[in-house]
Amino acid sequence: MFTRNTLILLSSLLITISAHASTYTQTKYPIVLLSGVMGSPNAFGPIPTEYFYGIEQALESSGARVYVAPLSPLHEDYTRGEQARRFIEEIVIPYEHSRGYHWVDKVNILGHSQGGITARYVAGVHPHLVATISTIGTPHNAPTKGMSLTDFFILATQDDNVLGQLGRIINGLFGDISSWLSGTHLSNDLDAALEHIENNFAAFNQDFPQALPTGSPCGEGQYVVNGIPYFSMGGTSPLTNFFDPSDAALGTLSLILQVDDKNDGAIGRCQTHIGKVIRDNYVMNHGDEINALYGIVSPFATNPRTVYRKHANYLKNMGL
Repeated sequence: MFTRNTLILLSSLLITISAHASTYTQTKYPIVLLSGVMGSPNAFGPIPTEYFYGIEQALESSGARVYVAPLSPLHEDYTRGEQARRFIEEIVIPYEHSRGYHWVDKVNILGHSQGGITARYVAGVHPHLVATISTIGTPHNAPTKGMSLTDFFILATQDDNVLGQLGRIINGLFGDISSWLSGTHLSNDLDAALEHIENNFAAFNQDFPQALPTGSPCGEGQYVVNGIPYFSMGGTSPLTNFFDPSDAALGTLSLILQVDDKNDGAIGRCQTHIGKVIRDNYVMNHGDEINALYGIVSPFATNPRTVYRKHANYLKNMGL
């Protein structure tokens, strides 16, 4: 039978745990999520293709202030970078000030896949807007072996054969659908994306070399560049859940590309490295990294929402 003192102690403990949970992800600066190819925030609520499925809510449940930037689902990085810049500068920061967060003059950016490249553009051209850069499943470099996803994308959309023309139609259609679902109707430009992709690793990295691995391509880069800390993460398991229909596509793509010794079905382990590598071998495929398709991920590994929450807490403890 509980004594009065025991009940008081238990109540105090529960209050302490609750208070801790409510501020676990409460970073000083807001978090802006940047999506990759074919990704955009959905205007019609959660659907199977929603980018960062449930992640925004998981972060906000314990104090984070989170924004998902509307970006063209299919465009080159410079255009998407300027879209992200405008969103941060013209929407996020003014809204933060209106809510009483008057100290906010920059944001923590977390980008998935092409969203990580977009993030690097913002940090390189508009560093005053960026507190930290974190990427997950982003191809920052050419693979150490095998075919890169960008090369495969170019081959699959060549317009000099029937299959290539079909690929262009499919990509354009999905890009337009993604724009429509976002409710923003941002433009898509497959030709601009393809032209940029052909020289992505060489030209873009020459323009924005910050925090790229030095020495070994599987190494780490500078942890802090121009006052901005860089972090990276990635998965290495193309197949994670039998009930996830995207596993079959990513498993097949992994066999075709043969990227690096390990990959997430689309991006090689070493490709994801930039700045401080938090972890590059999560039991996740490229879709799991954003908790895609209603969160059907491996039941035996760290949940993607937990990964994002832990990283937000890490940033919080850095005072950012």
